[in-house]
Amino acid sequence: MTSVAKIVAAMRANPRSIRYDDLAKVCDNDRGQAKAYQVRQVLAAIEKLEGME
Repeated sequence: MTSVAKIVAAMRANPRSIRYDDLAKVCDNDRGQAKAYQVRQVLAAIEKLEGME
């Protein structure tokens, strides 16, 4: 199993080649919930993608 630190390093090295499952693992905190700023970032990304269509 890949550690969060390794996933973050891979994200910094090449943000286009990260699996969704790995991204979700990084976003989870100790209680298994996303942090508020992470939710806002995901929503902003969705809005950006919707604007591209």
